[in-house]
Amino acid sequence: VDVNGNQAQGANPNALPLASIGDILETGSYGGAEFPLKSITIFQRNVLATGADRNRVEEWMKKIDFVVVAEMVMSETALYADILLPVCHWFEQEDFVAGGGSTPIVMWQDKAVEPQFESRSDYDICKMLAEKMGYGDFFTYDTAGFIDLMLDSDAFRAVGCTPETLREQKTVREFTVDNFVAFENGFATPTGRFSLYWESPMPWYGAGQEIDFAKERTLYWEPSRYADPASESRSGEYPFFTFSQHMRTRTHTQWWDTGYVKEFDPEPTVRLNPEDAAEYGIADGDAVRLCNEHGSVVMRAVVNSGLPRKMLSSGRSFQSFEFIEGHFASLSSSENNQMIPNSIVNDVAVSIEKA
Repeated sequence: VDVNGNQAQGANPNALPLASIGDILETGSYGGAEFPLKSITIFQRNVLATGADRNRVEEWMKKIDFVVVAEMVMSETALYADILLPVCHWFEQEDFVAGGGSTPIVMWQDKAVEPQFESRSDYDICKMLAEKMGYGDFFTYDTAGFIDLMLDSDAFRAVGCTPETLREQKTVREFTVDNFVAFENGFATPTGRFSLYWESPMPWYGAGQEIDFAKERTLYWEPSRYADPASESRSGEYPFFTFSQHMRTRTHTQWWDTGYVKEFDPEPTVRLNPEDAAEYGIADGDAVRLCNEHGSVVMRAVVNSGLPRKMLSSGRSFQSFEFIEGHFASLSSSENNQMIPNSIVNDVAVSIEKA
């Protein structure tokens, strides 16, 4: 967007929810307007492994005309790419990370080794594409110059962070006040007080969904559709709720092919309460099938007394070729919240049985 608010040529003002892409391909429209989606570029995400409703994602990945994936490793999403752009590892490039919240520091990242083979940094890939498309004049910097440009701000300088100081010191605190207290001087509201009421809530996306704004203006509670104990699913043929656990040995699907990580988590497992295991005749190490109307998955069972009855827990960072059969992400749905299109990975009800 330029200083007058005009979109750049080819830019799309719509923020597309992942769960809406299948509908867009089927209808050719989004938010009540024509939307001829022909290609998609995927970076910084393994959509087939970590999103919701994997079967639905796989359907539209097969239908879309042209898929570009930028990746460091051959993930299952990369396997669907028509063109795979090899991104170098962060050890192979210099960069910085601006923290926030519980990590109030800016951290510098030195390059440890040169990029291997034909891999490039994300910035260099964008620069090369821009030059081929006739937009090279907008990418006149090299990687170091682009980093310097991003760090050239009054906000960074106010905390003593410049390209030179960050490269030298490696870390700079964003908060320089000792014993910092968040919102000590009030909140960004007309009264300066914290408000539980919001007069004009705005949705993050606009797929033409009907929105009950009365729910969004103040506090309300809406039970989960599938996971709630009183839901039709839980009281019917799918009595278990599944919790999608972030694994300590992986960051999403990173490190899946690292040998010593597999020593800790060699294969996907599902944990269940000992009493539930006894009721269903399941022992440690048994292959079990989790199933619902969306899909199914087969993996090893681990009996764990730390879980309450009728709750299952499994790591969400495994890829399809690591399961005995199916995929854990196939158990969830594509449904979105009316305001925010987060993947609903924990609103899941399933049955369990020995495979």
